[in-house]
Amino acid sequence: MLKYQNHMKQTDSLIHHLKPFMRRLVEKTGEAINLGILVNQEVCILHTEHGEQYTLQAQLGPTSMLHCSCMGKWFLNMFSDEALEAYFKTATSRTIHTMTEVGAFKHCMATRPHQDIVVDREEYEYGLMCIATPIIDESGVIQVSMSISGPVSRLEHKGLNLMQEALLQEATRTSDYLQDIGYWISG
Repeated sequence: MLKYQNHMKQTDSLIHHLKPFMRRLVEKTGEAINLGILVNQEVCILHTEHGEQYTLQAQLGPTSMLHCSCMGKWFLNMFSDEALEAYFKTATSRTIHTMTEVGAFKHCMATRPHQDIVVDREEYEYGLMCIATPIIDESGVIQVSMSISGPVSRLEHKGLNLMQEALLQEATRTSDYLQDIGYWISG
């Protein structure tokens, strides 16, 4: 129980520290900004700062499968080849765009145009696009991921390059801030 309480305190602290960065990103993009961590081979959305409204067919839950989430893809990218193979054996589709094969995942990660960005187009939900980047600790390990999510047409209209640049700028500030205050250093 104590371990769970300590984890919750750390999570609350992380959200508290990152809300200003997330709000600034909402102001720059007008889109929802999400903060996610890896929990039991799923992405757990810790916090969302909401941007402009949009309606999707399904409600987005607090967790999602790694392979159909751009934040999840960052965590999958840390898996060993064996762990990836095991994960993708049980991967299921949510849309016709969902990657369910390890080879497709590896190709996606190896050929993405910007090495610090992962984009998914309608892999979780039709009409939804997400753009994510990792936030790393002082040893280079991905601890959390930050994403922009919104309707495909609106993000494309606003300009994917502008969205990606804004996300990278805030994520860099976030990583630098957390390292400056010693957030990742365990006692």
